[in-house]
Amino acid sequence: MYLPHAILAALLTLFLLPSQASASTPLQDGSTLQDEGPLVLEDLDFESAVSRAERLKKFLVILWIDRADSPGEAGLMKSVFEDSGVKAWIDKNAVAVRINTKKDRDGARRNPFKRYPCIDILDFARGGRVGRLTAEDQGADFLATVYGATAESGVADKPEGESAKEPFRWLAWANTRYRAIEPQGRKDAVNGYTWCLRRADDFRPGFRSRYLEFILERISSAKMDAPEAVSILLTESNILAQQMLDGLGSRQTAYDFVRVNKWRRKDLETRDLFLELAGRGPRQEAARRWLLPAAIPVLGRYQQYDDLLEEVASEATAIFASRIASLRAAAGATPAAEAEAPPEGTDGPEVIVPLAFSVPDSRAQIIEEASWVYEALLANGRGADARELFELIQGAYPVPKTFGLFMERAIRLKLWLLVAEIGDIGMGTLDARGQMRIQRLLAKIPPPTAGADDDR
Repeated sequence: MYLPHAILAALLTLFLLPSQASASTPLQDGSTLQDEGPLVLEDLDFESAVSRAERLKKFLVILWIDRADSPGEAGLMKSVFEDSGVKAWIDKNAVAVRINTKKDRDGARRNPFKRYPCIDILDFARGGRVGRLTAEDQGADFLATVYGATAESGVADKPEGESAKEPFRWLAWANTRYRAIEPQGRKDAVNGYTWCLRRADDFRPGFRSRYLEFILERISSAKMDAPEAVSILLTESNILAQQMLDGLGSRQTAYDFVRVNKWRRKDLETRDLFLELAGRGPRQEAARRWLLPAAIPVLGRYQQYDDLLEEVASEATAIFASRIASLRAAAGATPAAEAEAPPEGTDGPEVIVPLAFSVPDSRAQIIEEASWVYEALLANGRGADARELFELIQGAYPVPKTFGLFMERAIRLKLWLLVAEIGDIGMGTLDARGQMRIQRLLAKIPPPTAGADDDR
């Protein structure tokens, strides 16, 4: 069972085991925290925010945005800053501000990000960044990051006795040791996070899936100071792989395996298991389908077209139509809002509900993976299927990435007429900025005398 945010807020101050969630959270002074809407974040530059946090001897929480009308800002405000536990912690321990990187370019250069909006949690008393959150994170992710940072009520001590059965005790201890200065700190942290990874669900079912990404990130980032982290992640990957080989794995098993290998930077091992599962039985075939999205880019890069198409079969368009429909459903969009209704007498693409707390599918992933399948179809002489897939993706996502990646796949096969055809469609669809990418790719088409397009 997932631990409600309000109860987690109480754990941050009292570390009392929760019995139920409530509209108000009891605090140590006997008062209660009421949910009264989001925090008000003051707009400051980085230097001013640092100065204030240092003067008040508090943590600094920064919501970074890259423009005034950032579309993801409202989502983060709702998912993180409206959380009662987050508000309680910030009210007691932190200065919270909003910084626009377009106005504070120096602050942005000192704190580079790949994607906005995002949240930084900084501790100047002990130095360094406590954590960084993205648009996909929620209040529970914030609380997991700061849990134990202020050592409330001794929760930062290593769990012993009855407290050793409480995952949040281990999380607090691991977080504290992760930020410790002495060499043993990261080693202790890895031990604590590993306990959470392997034992937490025995006492709090669902804890592992809720905090999987956070735990994997922390174990992975500690490898330099705690080399045993490498073998811990390898062992975890092997355990999950064996479960799928034995036909005992679930969709969650496959997801965990992919995420572990992502943090290990071992996507090739995901592909290898995908191949090894072939022909072993129906449960293993189901695991192959769950692993397919992660295996597609690797199979495509290594031109293992037959292995890729063996799983895709004749369902390439249906597979990606389902992913598009699932992504739209997760975003709350109705099919009529973004696409034509399915033909009469059909049910339309299958909508797959994402696993709880999983990293969500994205438009970028769908486009990239579809482009690799497109290349495989072309390489195997299935031009009609390839065209159908391109039309699906281009119709759903008429963006520069679609035209650019599909052109690049045709370039790899030296199908110059297809490169020109996709480029023409892109030039007629995109704005001036998007057209620049198309023009760069069109320039790769050799002159007619240099070679002719083959007939595939």
